[in-house]
Amino acid sequence: MLKLSGNRELGNKFADLARGMQNLVFPPICIVCDNKFSSEKLPICSSCLSGLAPLPKAIRSKKDVPESLDDLKIAFLFNEHYRAIVHYLKYREYQSIGHLIGRKIAGILTLSDLVNSVVIPIPLHPIKYRTRGYNQARLISKGLTDQAGLKINKHILKRVKNTQSQTTLSKQERRKNMRNAFQITDDQHDIKKVILVDDVFTTGSTMDSAARTLKKSGVKTVIGVASAAPAS
Repeated sequence: MLKLSGNRELGNKFADLARGMQNLVFPPICIVCDNKFSSEKLPICSSCLSGLAPLPKAIRSKKDVPESLDDLKIAFLFNEHYRAIVHYLKYREYQSIGHLIGRKIAGILTLSDLVNSVVIPIPLHPIKYRTRGYNQARLISKGLTDQAGLKINKHILKRVKNTQSQTTLSKQERRKNMRNAFQITDDQHDIKKVILVDDVFTTGSTMDSAARTLKKSGVKTVIGVASAAPAS
């Protein structure tokens, strides 16, 4: 199993390299604005990247912080612009987009958020991970830790329930769907403060379930960080 996932990650790196070589011959077209531009890794021009819309404070104020989180930080508004970019991260294997989003997310965290914190990405279930070959939350976390100089722990939180897609579920159904979805892999850990990272925040049921599991294991503070959230 480990060998398979390792081969997938190596294959994804070669895919990025192949795209870079192809771009020298055929200049890429931005996935958002359809203009030609020069890039070795990203399918997005610098103008569209800078156009990622921060989540307005008025919208953020309407988002309920899940019970098990001590704070919640959300970087961007999940609009059509953001959707187009993340689609390429999730389904077209442009892993470098995840790193870039993570580096941008670092800018919304305060010094007090960062002190003594360990970054933990929301894990995928092994079945979904084998299908996709990577975890977008882990990629975002890597960009965040590289930018902020934090430690990342990718293994202490494990997803043990292969939950159904939550796209069409109500808030109550999502909460039930995520119940007992995670486990801790090391009961003897000494982690006290966590920055819990996910790609999109909707009702918060996933983060709440993960944070609840972390706190039962001895973690004292969990700060939820999401790359984006919809307006409603």
